[in-house]
Amino acid sequence: GLLTFGIGVMVLVTILPVGLWLTVPLENRFPRPADPPADVAGIVVLGGPGDIEVTKARSSPAFADSMERVAALVQFANRFPNAKLVFSGGSVEARSDDWTESTVVAAYLREQGVPEGRVTFESGSRTTDQNARLTYELIQPKPGERWLLVTSAKHMPRAIGVFRRVGWTDIEPWPVDYRTVGEVRYGLNTDPSM
Repeated sequence: GLLTFGIGVMVLVTILPVGLWLTVPLENRFPRPADPPADVAGIVVLGGPGDIEVTKARSSPAFADSMERVAALVQFANRFPNAKLVFSGGSVEARSDDWTESTVVAAYLREQGVPEGRVTFESGSRTTDQNARLTYELIQPKPGERWLLVTSAKHMPRAIGVFRRVGWTDIEPWPVDYRTVGEVRYGLNTDPSM
């Protein structure tokens, strides 16, 4: 009976859109405004997209699925010329060399014509909690300054909670990297993002 129950649960999880049921509420938690606010003191972009090993091997910046974070950094560099820009991303692995996600993103930004020094890099973090603490210590935002936090939509509820917990009370979510259409659709469509 226990084996039958276990197999039944695995079959249901395989057939039913459980991943979508879990992802859609996370992505919908913080809707993104049509336009960013007119004035911001700065923007923090969280790491995640940089592929360190491929970048090292190919001598060319390489990224995983969440490239929208870095694209947002380039867009904000142009849109807000006076805002502080921060990329917070180290390496999830303990490394013996100096390569981090910040290394990958810095190389990409150079290729895109973003002037050196325009973006501040926090490269010691390995978790979202470290992103928040180390970036807060590095930037020391002043009370009342408006900041945007950029990360994948499904990670935003956790990230915004962690940033606010370390004292960054005036930080607003700017979700990117959506993976769903915002609802679970039923039918014969085989596209997993629907």
